[in-house]
Amino acid sequence: MDELVYVTAGWRYLHGRQLPMGPAVTFTVDNFEHPPLAKYLFGIAQVIAGHPSLTAARLVAVLCTLATGVVLGCWIGGVAGRWTGLLAGALVTLVPTHIPGVAYRFGRYAMLDPVAELLATGAMAAGWFWFQHRGRPGWRWAAGTGVLTGLAAGAKANGFLGLVGPVLLGLVLVLRERRELMTRLAQTAVACAVSALTFVALYLPLGDPVPRIRFMLEFQTKHAEDGHLIGFAGRVTAHPPWWTNLWFAGHGLGPVVVGVLAIGWVSALILRRDRLVGWCAAALVAPVLFHCFLARVTLGFYWAMWLPPTIALAALGLAALAQRVRAVRRGVRPAVVVLLAGALTWTAGLAAADTWRTLHARPAGTTYLPKVMALHNLRGAVLAGGIYGWEFTGVHLPGAVHYQVPADLSRVDTVVIGRPRCRTPVAADVRAFLAANQGSLRQAYRDHLIVVYAVQARLRAPTTTEIAAQPPWNLAAFC
Repeated sequence: MDELVYVTAGWRYLHGRQLPMGPAVTFTVDNFEHPPLAKYLFGIAQVIAGHPSLTAARLVAVLCTLATGVVLGCWIGGVAGRWTGLLAGALVTLVPTHIPGVAYRFGRYAMLDPVAELLATGAMAAGWFWFQHRGRPGWRWAAGTGVLTGLAAGAKANGFLGLVGPVLLGLVLVLRERRELMTRLAQTAVACAVSALTFVALYLPLGDPVPRIRFMLEFQTKHAEDGHLIGFAGRVTAHPPWWTNLWFAGHGLGPVVVGVLAIGWVSALILRRDRLVGWCAAALVAPVLFHCFLARVTLGFYWAMWLPPTIALAALGLAALAQRVRAVRRGVRPAVVVLLAGALTWTAGLAAADTWRTLHARPAGTTYLPKVMALHNLRGAVLAGGIYGWEFTGVHLPGAVHYQVPADLSRVDTVVIGRPRCRTPVAADVRAFLAANQGSLRQAYRDHLIVVYAVQARLRAPTTTEIAAQPPWNLAAFC
């Protein structure tokens, strides 16, 4: 994931250290590929901590995840009843959302999505109250919705998508009232203008907004054209099929959670069928159309940002189903109650297990490498294989990190190999090096992410023949 990139950019933003922007075809250390709001918050958290801190930035994401549950719970609870709101808020906060390559719940990481998720949920709630009020309150809610939508897009560019469907639905519902329709259209124009102004204003602390926004748009356009290499369902591709986000969502939530949510969705559409159900369902239309059919780039976590309306819809359906169960025959009622209670209990158990794992988490992977090297008195260069360069971001090592076998092996005293995973090859020269130096390397440490070897004898570089003899790497393995 890119959390270290966002955390570093946030620190730089608050210290006025942005570099001149280059061509929009390359990543930048200041991460102008994305809007700045979430990175401001990460930077503020680090300033409060007094030093660059991934933990401080992650705390921002955690608080945003918790706040999303509170906002959703208060909104749904105020409209549909406190227990329905409590169910919606609890599910958003507790349901495990696992992402490929990430050990714990996604909302605990310093990514843009938890911040954008909170603001997008707030915008959807404000939009609901906007279309529930007429006169001056309606105008105030429209302006507030515009501010929240601009902030959501300022955290992540697609943050406004969740409000597109609901606003269109609200306009459709007043089509027969010409005067009201004209008022709502005017309010929509105001909301759009306020949203755009809010989005642009977020760039002002960095300087002129225009070149930075242009850079973001050009970069994202080029990124969509080139695609992004990902692995899933036993394949690797830069332009995945339309159902890829759904595949990631299903595997990230798990079959039990998906089953519980599906029961809720069907129940909401069949048993409730009111405006709130329509509002939550409409909030998913634009994100689904965009990510499945329009966007040409898919990553394993894009779906997680749109869980709140998905869970709200399920909570409304489960509450309606629970009410309907009271009316069924006594012989059937216990079986239905046991089924629903068992499914919800299992879901709660998954959340509790995820929390338990997090509480007992220990440093692992490249973040633990400096301690391993210190324990074994390793102070030289590092040869790495099966590990991406960004995984060493923020990791302070005594020597350089090489991703290919260097010409001078005398400075290398540590070899780090990533555990097998999807779309992460170990270079042929590194594999040949390991085979040629088995007697010179001693395993010093291993966890679920890396294996560390300490050099204990003179190393030799693999020959061209030995490198050529290495079999091709299967990128789709472990996908």
